[in-house]
Formats: sequence, structure tokens, C-alpha cells
Amino acid sequence: MKKIFALLLAALMLLSCAALTACGKKEEESSSPSETETSSESASESESSPEAYTPDYSKYLTDEGFIEGIKALDVITIPDFSALKFTESELRAEEDVITKHIDSFLDTIPVENRDPSYTIKDGDTLNIDYVGSVDGVPFEGGDTKGKGTDVTIGVTSYIDDFLQQLIGHHPGENFDIEVTFPDPYTSNQDLSGKDAVFNITINCVKTRPELTDELLKTHEEDVIAFFSKDGLTTVDQLKQYISDHLFERALEDAIIDRMTEEGLPDAKEIPEAAMDFAKNMTAITVYNYYRMTLEEFLAQSGYSEEEIEKTISGDAKMYMLVQAIAEQEGYKVTEEDLRGLTGADDYEGMIDYYGIGYVARFCLEEKAYEYMKAHITLE
Repeated sequence: MKKIFALLLAALMLLSCAALTACGKKEEESSSPSETETSSESASESESSPEAYTPDYSKYLTDEGFIEGIKALDVITIPDFSALKFTESELRAEEDVITKHIDSFLDTIPVENRDPSYTIKDGDTLNIDYVGSVDGVPFEGGDTKGKGTDVTIGVTSYIDDFLQQLIGHHPGENFDIEVTFPDPYTSNQDLSGKDAVFNITINCVKTRPELTDELLKTHEEDVIAFFSKDGLTTVDQLKQYISDHLFERALEDAIIDRMTEEGLPDAKEIPEAAMDFAKNMTAITVYNYYRMTLEEFLAQSGYSEEEIEKTISGDAKMYMLVQAIAEQEGYKVTEEDLRGLTGADDYEGMIDYYGIGYVARFCLEEKAYEYMKAHITLE
């Protein structure tokens, strides 16, 4: 349940108000040299129309985030979490994992190398502009229009040997390369199999900066935006924060895994409303991944209704456990909680799109997991 709910929240946090208003719009066709012609999402839209199913995230929930018509404490036994024992050292992330998270941040604030004496090599990340033409005539969609685009040689997928031909050149250099479009080329059938010339300008090479205290202080706003945490102004503070954050997530997963192994929590029954809510969450997850309804997924995946029903029953018990803890502890979700979760700029748009019940539900879940972690035995 935690993993499903975390997946759904990720969509909530990543979508801005602007993105929400653009839902369902098709991207313009492109004749750029990228080999990625259709995304899995756009491909699936042809199989199942977005109008065929509209996710209702807050269905079966009150505005306070509780499943409607249920008192979870009447049917769920809150486990003795102190009986669940974990070893902290086993859950702490290795140094290389922490380094990967740091590198992901550093990649967002690259150093731009414009030194004309630098020679481009395989694996370099560049910012380039290009104008494509066939038989001397520029074609639509084959021009960056001076806006620049980032590519990584050996990683970014472009047609033919487009990027490999940049190796050996230098920042600031302007030159032509020759490529052949694949046949067929579905983004623009008129270009299928055609030989093309791209005029290239290498604007700069982008490299990962060295992590230092000074860098973190200089990019304080970038650090806050990336890690959603202020006060990380030294390397030691940043590493400790990442380590603690990863540990908290690992501990939550370990708690759920252990409860699943031991058949917890115990339930007298699973109310129909809880099953309906859990099924709705599963349906939304399936739709977000595959752009198909739960019924369509079952028909194509080979999973039986009994298998899905068993999964949904387990999820329903966990949803009720969260609610039982919230009922026992008297948790209330405040507007401050909601705004802290969505961000001030996104608050109105998120609430309007997902419903206040769904967002409040996640706040309750976070509080419930803090309760669990505070009561387990950690060695």
C-alpha cells in the first residue's frame, strides 16, 4: 500500500497547475533527429481514450482523508509495533547510493565549458543548436531555433551516428554533419530514408561541478528546490540529510514488508467501503501506468480477478490501519499540512484536480508512519 500510495503522490507532486491544464493534449509532431518518436503514454492513448476513464482520486473519502462511513478501530487491531525489531545499520544506504543522489543534484547545476581548445569526447554532455535540411531545403521541426538542446553522446538517442559525429569538435564550433533518417520514420513519413544535412553549433560542454561547502552556499535556492530542505549549506549536512531521508524510507518499507510477512494487521472484517476505496486506488495506479481501465488490464495481463481481489484486500487492511492509528491518536489535517505538502504555488490546482480528500489522506498516512516508526524496536 505504501508503494502504491507513494506512486500516486509522486504524480501529485510533479504535476504543476500548468501541466494539469495541458492534460490530454497531444504533443506536436517533430522532425528532430531524436529516435524517440512516440512515448509509451501517447502510444497507449490510441488504445484507450482518456475520456473512457476519469480517475476520481478522492472518491470514497471525506474531506478529512478518512474512508467514508468507517470507524477503522472497530475492525482493525493496531499491531504491537514494539515487537517488530530492525537493525539500523542494515537499513542505512551505502555511500555510493548517497553519491548517486548528490550527483543527480549536481547535474542540475552544471558548469558550462566554452573553452574552444576543449575537444569533445564520447560521454560528454553538450548544449547544441542545429538546423536540418534535405537537398538544401530546411524541413519543419528540424531546427532548435537558437534555443539550444542538451544531449549526451552515447546516452541520448538520436538517429544514425548524429551525436558520434560531434566527437573531436570544440565549443563554439559550427560545422555540418550528414545523417540518414530511418525508414520508416513515423514522426514525418516524408523524411523516411532521406539523407539530411544538419548544421551544428556547439554552444558549450556541460560538466558536473565539484561538491563543496561554497558551492552549496552559492546554490542555496537550488538545494532547497531539489531536496525540499533548507539549511543544507555544508557537504556533511547534505550527506547526513540524504542518509537520514533514505533510512526513513527504507524503514517504512521494512515495516510494511514485515507486517505483510506476519499477516498484520488483524482485521475482524473488511468493510465494503474500504474494499471500494482500495479498488479505486488500484484502478488509478493501473490507469496512470498503462492508460487502461482495471478491467482492460485484467483482460490483457493474464491476472485473475481472484488474484487482484486478494491484493486489494491486503491494501484495504493497510488503508484501514492508517485510519485506525489516525482515529486512536486524534490526528487532524490542517490547511497548513495541505499547503506544506503541495507547495504554496500549486495548492489550489492540486486540490481542484485531486480533491482535498486525497491530499488529506496522504497527510494522514505520513502521520501514521511516523507513529509506526516511533513505536518499533530499532537496534
